[in-house]
This record gives sequence, C-alpha cells and structure tokens, in this order.
Amino acid sequence: MIIGIVEDNLEKAESLRKFLEEKCLSAEDSHVTWSCILDALAGLMTRSVDLLILDIVLPLRNGDNEPLQDGGSVLLTEIHSRESIKRPRFILGLTEYQAVAVKTSDVFNDFNWHLVEYSSANDRWKHRVSLAVEHLRARRDADKSREHLVDFAIITALSDPEFRQVMQVFPELDALATCRYSPTWHHGSVETNNGNRTIVAASAGSMGSASAAILTQRIISEYRPKVILLLGIAAGSRGEVIIGDVVFGNYVFTHDSGKRKLKGDEVVFEPSPHPLNVDLGTAARVAEPGQAAEIMCEAVHAWPAPVPDGRLKLRVGPVACGNQVIATADVMKELAARQDRKLLALDMESHGVILTCESESEPKPRGFVLKGICDYADESKADDFQPFAAFMSAMVARKLVERGLLEASG
Repeated sequence: MIIGIVEDNLEKAESLRKFLEEKCLSAEDSHVTWSCILDALAGLMTRSVDLLILDIVLPLRNGDNEPLQDGGSVLLTEIHSRESIKRPRFILGLTEYQAVAVKTSDVFNDFNWHLVEYSSANDRWKHRVSLAVEHLRARRDADKSREHLVDFAIITALSDPEFRQVMQVFPELDALATCRYSPTWHHGSVETNNGNRTIVAASAGSMGSASAAILTQRIISEYRPKVILLLGIAAGSRGEVIIGDVVFGNYVFTHDSGKRKLKGDEVVFEPSPHPLNVDLGTAARVAEPGQAAEIMCEAVHAWPAPVPDGRLKLRVGPVACGNQVIATADVMKELAARQDRKLLALDMESHGVILTCESESEPKPRGFVLKGICDYADESKADDFQPFAAFMSAMVARKLVERGLLEASG
C-alpha cells in the first residue's frame, strides 16, 4: 500500500508520517509527501497511491508567500477532472481550521469523500485515517482472496427511520465513503460472546426488493460478509403479532409473483411464491422461548419512551414479500388463507435479499430477516410506530449478535 500526503506544514506532516508508520503501515507499505499543489499533481501523474491524505490550506507552488485557503479543494477538483492523473483509491481531507472545513465541505461531499478535523488535542482524526487504511487493506486482500472480510453486514431499505435506528443502536459504526457513486458504508465492531466481530452497514435509501437486492450484491462484492441482516419495519398479521413484536423470518416468499389468466368470465391469479428457507439451526436458536423473552425484555427497556400495550415477543415464522405498499386488510387475510396460515409479516425487501445471498458463489453469506412490526397493512395503517419498530428490530439484532446466536454452529 502506498499513502500520499499533501501537507505544507512540516510539523503536521511529520505527525502524520509518525502515526502511519507506528500504527497503520506494515513493512511492505510506504508513503510519499508533497508540500504544494503542483508537486502533488506532478507526482500523481507518474505514480499511483492507494490513500491520499489532503490538507486544505495549501500553496500552489513551493515558495509562495500565502497558501490558498481552498488549495485542497482545488487539488481535489483537478484530480477528478484530469485524465492524466492516476486517481487515488481513497481520498481523505484533513484540516485544523473549522472555518475552512465549513467552506470546503461541499466540494468533498460532491465527490463523496470525507473531510476530517485535525487536532493535536484529540485522536479523532487518527481513527478516521486508520479506518481508511483498514478499508484499503481489506479491498487489496479481496483482490487476492474471496474469503470473508467482515463478520456481519446490516442493510435497511429506508434511511429514516430504519437506518437511523441502526445507527442509534450500533454507535460503534462510523461512516466511510468508498467512491463517488457508492452508498456510504459504515464500519465498526462489537464485542460478543465469541469475541470481537466486525460489522459493515448501509441503507438502500428506498423500498423494494430490487433496491435491496442491488445493495446486497454490492455489499457482498465489497466485503464478503459471513452474515447479512436485513433490518427495519414490516406489517404484521393481526391476531398473530402486535405492534412492536420482532419477526425473524424462517422462510420468505413472494406474494405478488405469478400468473393472471382468464378463467370463465373472470380473471384469476395463480401465485408462484418462490419460497426461500433460512438456516434452520439458527432459526431454532432464535426461537428458544426463554432466551427470546429475555432478549425482547432487554430491547423494550432500552427504548427511551413509552411502548405500546401488550407483551412483546420475538417470533419466528414466514414473511411474505411484495413490491406494493398494502393498506387493506383483505390482502393479509387472503395471503394467510391462500399461501400460509401461519404468516407473521409482510415486507418489500426480504425475498430480494435472501435470494441474492442464496445465488452467490462460495463462500456465500447467510442471510436473515429481522423486522419490527409497525402496523397491520390495513385501513388503519400509519407511520406512528415506525421509529419504535425500527429500533426494536435493530436492538434485537444487536442482542442476537452479542450472544453469538447468528453465527454458524461448528
């Protein structure tokens, strides 16, 4: 790995080099330093760097009396506009001036790179540099091997409330953008009964199996996770579950795929549900009554507001998936009667995620669906309980991860 540093402050440049050498780089890694915009551009025309750490206040050339207040932004724009430049795989802006950061943050956001505050008084910047190095090392190793790079991947459909609640429940996750058109990956790790486990998380930003499947494929391609968790909200089957229950899908099926044909004088629908089973051993561990009750109790007590009436449960059962938002009780009743009388939940992403996991080459991830019930897909459908349901989904997922219940046995 080669790291480039663009920094005209000798003391700050030395601090960066010392940190990289002591904490980040191995014997085969190296670094190079440029002190002005023109030197950096010339250097990037002839050599490739994996990570470019970029100061913001930079001189155009060595010997200039006054540096440019937006010099880093100028250099960043040139890197992305010149075909002759060997573009770094990752760019991280680093500045100790808050006012400068505010003025230039839009340029970094436009290219989906991060701008980090540098301070000799705290180590926040060191953490972000370390994350970038770890990410690049993982990507480099992925080119050599298709082994798993992270233990768990968490995905949601909606940024709010689903992913927002994931970030509340997993404060260890830190944003790390990878390239201009990628989602923002969030990296972190948690302590579990089986030791430290790494996590990557992202949101598709929209509902539906197609968006969820695309994100699942992206996260598999980037990180080869051992387990993929689809978290968020779902509608529940009234009488089977209540608002706030969490459903672990032991199998998922599509409820709107099939064939419509004319039969006599009416059009009839012949379903083709394409059922997909999840790992039965994991489903059995999750369903263990005493443990499930304990997990739900802990999750409920972690919610910082009043909860809906009723004793909430962690349920294991079927999840139906379709590409329509349902707000009529007839559909849920028809699905229970026609396809599975034990149907617990209805969502729009589960089948796409599980199918993508199942279709992947070895070592394929194990996919699981864990959804909080926010309504009953009937005429009373509303958004009131979505944040609570999303929180319950995320918190139960965390409890399952911490207890090692989602890891492959043996």
